[in-house]
Amino acid sequence: MKSNTSKIFTIFSDIASVFASAQTKEADETINHTLQIIAEFVNADRSYIFRYDFENDTTDNTHEYCAKSISIEIDNLQGVPLSMIPDWVNTHKKRQVMNIYNVSKLPVNSGVRMILEPQGINSLLTIPLFHNDVLRGFLGFDSVKKKHKYTEFESMILNKYSKLLLNFLIRIEQDIELQKQKDKVDLLVKAASISAWDWDIEHDRVTVNNICANMLGYKESDFHNSAMETCKRIMPPEDIESEIKALTDVLNKKETNYSRECRLRKKNGEIIWIKSSGKVTEWSNGVAKRFSAASIDITNIKEKEIELNVITKAIDFSPNSIMITDTNRKIVYVNPMFTT
Repeated sequence: MKSNTSKIFTIFSDIASVFASAQTKEADETINHTLQIIAEFVNADRSYIFRYDFENDTTDNTHEYCAKSISIEIDNLQGVPLSMIPDWVNTHKKRQVMNIYNVSKLPVNSGVRMILEPQGINSLLTIPLFHNDVLRGFLGFDSVKKKHKYTEFESMILNKYSKLLLNFLIRIEQDIELQKQKDKVDLLVKAASISAWDWDIEHDRVTVNNICANMLGYKESDFHNSAMETCKRIMPPEDIESEIKALTDVLNKKETNYSRECRLRKKNGEIIWIKSSGKVTEWSNGVAKRFSAASIDITNIKEKEIELNVITKAIDFSPNSIMITDTNRKIVYVNPMFTT
C-alpha cells in the first residue's frame, strides 16, 4: 500500500506540474498525455473526455487516448444525441458516476449498449465534470480487452484526476477568451490608429504597438525593456516620479483605472503630450500580472491650452480694463482692472 501511495503521489505531482506549466497552444497535447498516464495507471484501454451541449442536446468526444491495438473512436462520437442515452445523462446530472461492469448485460434496446458495443467495450467508468454547478461533460475509461470492475480505490484516483483536469480545462478556456478579447481590442486600436502599450509585470517587460513606436520615432523592436528603463528613455526625467506613482496606485488598488495627461520625449528629443487610459488586465491571487493602456497624441490641444493660459494671464494682469462679450453682446469675462 505504501508503494501504491508513493506512486500515486508521484503521478499526481507529475500531472499537476504538466498542467501548471502547459501553454494554451499545447492544451490538447497535454490533456491527451495525462489521459494516457492515468489510463495506464488503472489499466484502462481507452480514456476520453466528452463535452455536453445541452443547447443542441448532443455530446461530443473532444479528447481520447487509446492503448496499442485499441480502435480510435473519437471521430465516430461527434454530435451523439442525448436522446439515445437519457439514463446516462441523468446519472451525471445527479453527480453520480456511470459504472458498468458488463456492457453485454444491458438491455438489447439500450441506447448506451448500442453506442458501446460497436467500440468493443466490456466495462467502463465515467465521471461527470461540473463547474460552478454546471454539468460540462464527463471523463471516461473503457476496458476493451477484458472486463474490469473498478474498485473504490481506483474510483477515488480517477475522481481526483478529474478535478485536476477540470481546473486545467477552465484555465485554458479563460486564456482563450482573454486572448479573444485582446485580439478584439487590438483590432479596434489598430482601426482607430490608437497608440497602445502593454506591461508584462511578472517579467517586467514593456511592449508597444507600431502606432506608439512611430509616434515616438522608434520601431516596435526597440521596446522590450523594463518599465523603469522605458520611462527613462521616453519621459523627461522630472516627470518619471509622478508616472511611477500613478502606476503604483493602480497596481496597489488605490485607484481602479489609470488616466493621465503627460509629456513624452521622442527619439529626436522633441516633447509631445499624450492622454493615456489603462488598467490591470490580469491578476493572480490579488497580484497584478499585466497592465495595458492606450494613448492619443494631444500635443496640439495642449499647446492651445498653454497659449490660452498665457493670454488669460496676460489679460488678468493687464493695467487696462478689459471686457469680453459673446456674439449677443453678453458679458462673459472681465479682468480684475475692470472692477477696480
